[in-house]
Amino acid sequence: MTEPSAQTQSMPRMSAAEFVTTPLGRYRLLAYIVGTGLVILVFVGVPLNHLAHFPYVAKYVGTAHGVLYVIYCLTCLELTLRYRLKPLRLFFMAAAGFVPFLSFVVERKTTPLLLQHGAVTTSAAPVSPADGPGPRAGTPGRSGG
Repeated sequence: MTEPSAQTQSMPRMSAAEFVTTPLGRYRLLAYIVGTGLVILVFVGVPLNHLAHFPYVAKYVGTAHGVLYVIYCLTCLELTLRYRLKPLRLFFMAAAGFVPFLSFVVERKTTPLLLQHGAVTTSAAPVSPADGPGPRAGTPGRSGG
């Protein structure tokens, strides 16, 4: 038996909720969706459009890919600003959305880097506004309910 590589071991397991509630989760989810959509568009939609004169796959998958790519770019920008990544990293993250299969590679390279920068893989417990900031030093504490 072979042992998994160190990079594979460092990849966090995320629940479905964490893919939506954390910036890293949103980036990973969108990288997979945009990458899969681009592969379908390039290797299925475009050939069907040009060879079989069946434009519907390219039309609908292309539109979905375009909309999701904009959201993906905003997510990449969020990660770049939040974790102070270099502009070159942002360029490669954005370019991964329009080069087939590149989004999978860049996601695999970027996730461990973000984890080193302190990216949170689990969402914090939600705080109710009624809870307030809690007791402060020098003030009487509130009784919990």
